[in-house]
Amino acid sequence: MNFDKHLFHPSMLGKLMSNKQGKKDTTCLAELGETAKKALQQIWIYETYGRKKEIDSKFLEKGNECEEDNITLHSRVDQVFFKKNEEIIQNEYFIGTPDAYLGETIYTATEIEDFKTSWDIFTFHEALFSKDVNSDYELQLNAYMDMTTARTSYLRYGLVNTPEKMIEDEKRKLAWKMGLIDPHSDELYLKKAEMIELSMKYDDIPLSKRVHKVRVDYNADLMDSVKKRVLIWREYLNSLNND
Repeated sequence: MNFDKHLFHPSMLGKLMSNKQGKKDTTCLAELGETAKKALQQIWIYETYGRKKEIDSKFLEKGNECEEDNITLHSRVDQVFFKKNEEIIQNEYFIGTPDAYLGETIYTATEIEDFKTSWDIFTFHEALFSKDVNSDYELQLNAYMDMTTARTSYLRYGLVNTPEKMIEDEKRKLAWKMGLIDPHSDELYLKKAEMIELSMKYDDIPLSKRVHKVRVDYNADLMDSVKKRVLIWREYLNSLNND
């Protein structure tokens, strides 16, 4: 398989842009960092053998289950209709599916929207109180903008209720950890289960306090650096064919 024209997903750029220790910028194959190599090896395995390393976590599960709820939440607060985008887009470097956009079409978008569903009220406020934009998300949004005419994007964090099934899973884990056969007869368990319920539902909090958005503008210098790396990543993928 030849990787000379391989396209990279924006969500992978954070790992792929990692440098070899002590190097500020990777300009040749010999300086490719280990994190980037491992990410590229996973790409090679998938493209060669059709096997993909699945990352399964409660955080991803909630993100997938509640994506529509998060989009609806931001639509209600901003009084703007955000529709979930299903169209895959690409250029000569990247391929992916932005969550939503403003504009007549995705390629002629004026604004790109990326929705992040917070696991709980604590992770939501970590993002809210942070002074820095997550660098992985910044790369992701810039790649989406690079594939469209949009030069403005928003990283949108949302605090939405956790699905009942996931709440019950957390309670079952608690009962198992406490070694209880009949947890509903244990007073301490009931108190802790009540706290789990409280920490995973937010109907008492105003909608405006459950959204947080961060503006990310297109960074041409950053994307030029990424595009130079694409050539190195493709070279490394091709080298794996000979190993």
